[in-house]
Amino acid sequence: MNGREKKELVGRFINPELCKITEDLVFTDPFYDHESNDFEEELREKVEGLWSDSVVRLEAGKLKRKFLTQADALLHGDLHTGSIFVKEDDTKIIDPEFAFFGPIGFDIGQFFANILLNSLSRPKEDHAGRLSIISETWRVFSSEFTKLWLEHNQETYSTTAGYLEHILAEIFEDSIGFAGCEIIRRTIGLAHVADLDGITDKTTRLKAKSEAIDLGRRLILQRKIIKGPEQLALY
Repeated sequence: MNGREKKELVGRFINPELCKITEDLVFTDPFYDHESNDFEEELREKVEGLWSDSVVRLEAGKLKRKFLTQADALLHGDLHTGSIFVKEDDTKIIDPEFAFFGPIGFDIGQFFANILLNSLSRPKEDHAGRLSIISETWRVFSSEFTKLWLEHNQETYSTTAGYLEHILAEIFEDSIGFAGCEIIRRTIGLAHVADLDGITDKTTRLKAKSEAIDLGRRLILQRKIIKGPEQLALY
């Protein structure tokens, strides 16, 4: 859309109260010794190692700044798998109260994070199937985004060679970083996921949560290195 329409819509969808919740619970509290954090005492050494890692904190801060300032598109704002209902011929998404204009990669990253968390709770032989969901999601998103870009873009630079590829690469990089933040907050922050908390064997549960912290950290730090979904299989 043209710039004027976009700015008017951004103004209509300002959502400071609920965005503040995300700013704190996803991007800030899990990276500090904050009272809202919630984790097993056996994980304390690993969690305190995360808190003391100034490089992780720096990169999380950069991602938070993107969330605060980059009004790319209207987002759902809380796109976890519990809000998505899928049939063979239809998909519906509920609970849009966190909607606002933000970086495109945020919704995608939250969805990726939930698939990866589910994968960590499953036997190793199930991982390939879970990762294929991420690959297919990115393939379809890239295809639809490209189609809309070519058919409807009103920006003069949209026809410049390499610009579309640059935008898609930036969205994927952001998605990986946001996924890392979401994985960490769902493991040691205020709101967890049943995928990990529901593991009844304590040793297995602690192992999965330890792996989740490591995975989240790696995604944040290596988001510029991971260029496609297929590379997630390495982690």
